[in-house]
Amino acid sequence: MQRSITAEDYDPLAPEVQADPFPFYRLFQSGCPVHPHRLTDEQQRRVSPGSNPLIAAPTSEVFMVFGHEEIRSVLTDYETFSSFRGGVGLERTAAPNEHGMLIYADPPHHGPQRAIVAAALSPRLVKHMESRIAEYADELIDGFISDGRADIVERYCNPLPGLMFCELLGLPREQQPTFKKWADATVDAFGSDAE
Repeated sequence: MQRSITAEDYDPLAPEVQADPFPFYRLFQSGCPVHPHRLTDEQQRRVSPGSNPLIAAPTSEVFMVFGHEEIRSVLTDYETFSSFRGGVGLERTAAPNEHGMLIYADPPHHGPQRAIVAAALSPRLVKHMESRIAEYADELIDGFISDGRADIVERYCNPLPGLMFCELLGLPREQQPTFKKWADATVDAFGSDAE
């Protein structure tokens, strides 16, 4: 019989929590929509500015937000919960420019950046690409359907957006693994791995 989890068991950086965070999400959504988490000494070292130039400032405590209204408040009250001031997330990610990039930018800088992306991913363009998306989706499914089973994230969810981004950027399809590697490296850099 599996023991029930408690708030004290929650460590957002623990591999087992990252593998299956949903029991904690349910726990906190029902009873603690904003939950503080104090980082261990090792976690603080991992997210310290000296370990990665992309990290803005050290932190010893973070507040995880789980409730719908609380999340809405954090996302819409950019004066109180600025993405730019002190960095974002556990790593206190530093903005590579003076305003922050898209998801890390507060108004008024967020709007013009979002407009660029919105133009590139307009409903009209997405509608135009719908048949290509379906072709890629069918092809990926055809690649594992006869196996009778597959890791859907690895064989479908991960490659599909990469294939579409390659097409949008005009990269040859064969470059999708390289593009994925670069995208993963970029994301990993914000998780305090400078390499």
